[in-house]
Amino acid sequence: MKTEMNIMEAFKDFIIKRLPSHFNAVEYGDELVQLCENSVLIDFPDVDNMRKDTVIYIQPDYENFEALSLHADQATLNLTLTILTKGARSDVLIKRVFGYFTALCSLIHQDRSINGFVDHTEVTDMDYYPAVTASKTVVGIEAAVRLIWDRTF
Repeated sequence: MKTEMNIMEAFKDFIIKRLPSHFNAVEYGDELVQLCENSVLIDFPDVDNMRKDTVIYIQPDYENFEALSLHADQATLNLTLTILTKGARSDVLIKRVFGYFTALCSLIHQDRSINGFVDHTEVTDMDYYPAVTASKTVVGIEAAVRLIWDRTF
């Protein structure tokens, strides 16, 4: 049985391994930082403890279930993805955070099943934050992501 943690870990690995190939450094004027375990975290966003200049946080939000049969439900896990970036001029940070968001949307549209692990993935909305924690040196994007899969018992 796939659990919510399995799904979030698979999504995290999917982002780490495949996001760099979708980042357009020419268009966004910045190089993609190599993603690693400390770049994509299943955690609440914490600007004060960011070890990297750009970090993507995955947070579970809520989940819905629809009965498919006696032995399976369709599970819809809603996540909040927060992309935070710091360590540059404001104009560079804006380009960088939108570059990451665009790459993430492109990645999800190319493989909505995250390597066959879920049935469907989609980005449902996005909010841009020009000054996270009232600081012009940190900008962020918060995106809602929906992952749908059959949960068998």
